[in-house]
Amino acid sequence: MLVMDAFDQVAVIAQLKGIHLVHDLDEADEAMVYADQSLLTRALFNVLENAIKYSPSGTTVRLRHGSAQGWLECRISDQGPGIAPEDLPELFNQYRRFDSAQGSEGLGLGLTMVKAVIERHGGRIVCESELGKGSTFILLLPLLED
Repeated sequence: MLVMDAFDQVAVIAQLKGIHLVHDLDEADEAMVYADQSLLTRALFNVLENAIKYSPSGTTVRLRHGSAQGWLECRISDQGPGIAPEDLPELFNQYRRFDSAQGSEGLGLGLTMVKAVIERHGGRIVCESELGKGSTFILLLPLLED
């Protein structure tokens, strides 16, 4: 399962930084999506890695996923610095870095790639965030029909 592949890949990174990594599955059965597994795993890895990178040691990064109304929904939540409301519309723009990213390496391409991969699979990605309280990235992918 690609969600667990990405989760397992970031577990060591979280452990080294002192981040508590939590996985919640909303249902017992495995939702199926049509996917390029390596690309989607990389996209999920990128969002999880960002959550860890921008979260202080001793906090929690949570991955929750399940299916509803024809969609696989993955929510990745952190307790990092959050993103200013005025920055959210530009969050997925290429080479865009914000004040909250100061002190962290990167070119500003990761979320642009994630958005392109998710949209290429017929899905969408959004971010909910509040300064000082963290961010939640919501990835939606269409489920395979029975």
